[in-house]
Amino acid sequence: MRREGLSLRAAAKRSGVSPSTAVTKARQALRKRGGVYAAIPLDEMRRPMRVLTERGLVVLDVRSSQTATKLAMYWNAVDAYLRTGDKRPLVPYVGRSFLAGGHRMPYMTDPRLLDRLSHAGQVSFEDLYESSA
Repeated sequence: MRREGLSLRAAAKRSGVSPSTAVTKARQALRKRGGVYAAIPLDEMRRPMRVLTERGLVVLDVRSSQTATKLAMYWNAVDAYLRTGDKRPLVPYVGRSFLAGGHRMPYMTDPRLLDRLSHAGQVSFEDLYESSA
């Protein structure tokens, strides 16, 4: 809803849930004004997301929509590096970190580490969010 300006009904349909289920699951990210639900600009909804560490993939709670977006962009950069070998997409993340699970986590940008983790099957791009079902 936030990124594409979708209505609640359209966003719920795209996600494959009813509008009432969408409201139930995303209540913290929505505000009702004039009988219409709209996504708030930033939210602190709990998102169990996959995070890459030196030891491999872990799932940590990300509580900021802004952090979740940045983490998704980082994963896109990792994917671009692993597909092409071009290190440039990783440059904006060198020496940077983000907050997840109550801990400050560095972005993994060392190409040798990323290659090692990828070959060990620790880098997966199917879904960034851990299923909570």
